[in-house]
Amino acid sequence: MKTTMIEVREVVKRECKENPEYLGLLADPEKDFDYKEKMKNAMLISDSCSTALKGKRIFSSRLGGTNIQLDCFNHMGCIFLGESIAKALSSHITVILHDSLSEIDPKLRVNAPMVNFARAIDKEFSAGANYPKGDWELYHGWMRIYHSGAVMFPVESMHGARQYVMFSAAIGIWCNQEYFLEFLDFVLKIPGKQNNILRQNLFCLLSSVEIMAQVRLLGMFHLAFVMPMRYLAGTTHLHKKYGWGVFHMSKVVTM
Repeated sequence: MKTTMIEVREVVKRECKENPEYLGLLADPEKDFDYKEKMKNAMLISDSCSTALKGKRIFSSRLGGTNIQLDCFNHMGCIFLGESIAKALSSHITVILHDSLSEIDPKLRVNAPMVNFARAIDKEFSAGANYPKGDWELYHGWMRIYHSGAVMFPVESMHGARQYVMFSAAIGIWCNQEYFLEFLDFVLKIPGKQNNILRQNLFCLLSSVEIMAQVRLLGMFHLAFVMPMRYLAGTTHLHKKYGWGVFHMSKVVTM
């Protein structure tokens, strides 16, 4: 960053000769980037993957002094919610629906894991229209005609690698299920629209009592655990007056 700021200052000095005061708006590479002195007793936070932990240890050794190393508690939520609860629940539902799933044509790719369900919903109903075979425009027009004034909950984007995104996705799926299912029933009756695998896949999942029970439970977890965890992980530094600090986040994890 220090090298980049030196280059930026050189560009500003060359391109803004008529306004030399602009240099004063930029950080001084020699004074403002002496991080070793300022961060000798810093608290270093990262996620818990091996690469991040190694980087944190190397950075701490370069700083010197006494540094406290902690794991990011937002990432901790990803581990014990996304990696544990969501996967265990999907495995349990798969066992329950084993016989029913075996009767469905494999080409429809119908399965219990919530992450696959949420990704299919994003493809079909996302307002971003990022998937060519999705039906956002058709669905939006259908809603305006048959359910004008109804509340349309946003569909969670499944881009990236957020491990507990299926929890937040569950809210939109549960609240929109009635409209999604009615729309798919409508569009699958249109000649030439019946052979779309994505639509048939979603019709099977949205009409399953067990799958929707999974969605409802994950939505409850999102409201009861994920959102409070995110809030505390991002605002702990603001609650000093209440006697709350980053070390108290371990109490949240044990809950």
